[in-house]
Amino acid sequence: MNRTRFMAAAAAGTFAAAAPHAARAAAPTFILADRLRVGASLSLAEMLAQYPTALGGDLVQYELGFGAAYDKQIGFGHEVDGDDQLFFVETQVGNGDHACNPNTLKKIYLKHRVFANVFTPYGVLTYVTRSGNMLTRWGDGVGPDAANLLLLDAKALYDPRPATIAHVGPASVTVDGRAIATTHVRANYHSASGAQLRTVEVWLSPAVPLGLVKMTATAPDLDPFHLSVYKFTRHFKTELAMSLTTIRALTPTGDVPVIQ
Repeated sequence: MNRTRFMAAAAAGTFAAAAPHAARAAAPTFILADRLRVGASLSLAEMLAQYPTALGGDLVQYELGFGAAYDKQIGFGHEVDGDDQLFFVETQVGNGDHACNPNTLKKIYLKHRVFANVFTPYGVLTYVTRSGNMLTRWGDGVGPDAANLLLLDAKALYDPRPATIAHVGPASVTVDGRAIATTHVRANYHSASGAQLRTVEVWLSPAVPLGLVKMTATAPDLDPFHLSVYKFTRHFKTELAMSLTTIRALTPTGDVPVIQ
């Protein structure tokens, strides 16, 4: 896990953000990462680069969308399969009432043994979905479906262009009845057309998996985007407790068998 230095506005010294969950829970109330300053030009991925990424066992649940909102929960894990250790991301989605549907379960095995931030595409080894008693596998490292995983789904949010920061300051955001101290960043892009982002606001905290607590964004041809975390935990366990070797054996051609 990358260790990065933060500067706390309420303290005179510096704080080293380490990977363990205990270290994150003890983080200062308001954290100003040393690159997050008014006038700096950073991409969204760079704004989050100095915050801890997810660890195995993390789960975060978002309400998000351009205009109409939906729910998405994202869990992070790793498992031993023979002599190999595999990292995976497991997702479910819902219709916006803060309840994700288990029949939408998707387990995505990653090519690399690392979890990146929420604005970094992931290389995919293979996709597995479960709906009721049906299991499907596809991709397996080839074809367009296996190219990249975007945790927030919308390609427009993965804009590599830098935005100029106009504001940085402390803000409290309530998540599941708990006040989370965040760093609020507002930034503007030099120009935008079509689905390109024009403005972004993010609320960041190491207390929440992936560091992103809340976000808004605008683009010329899209409805305004909104994201907020409504729940998170550090004790995620997969709902598809089956090794990839077993899944491949059950789906030799990627067809849809019945799970016995």
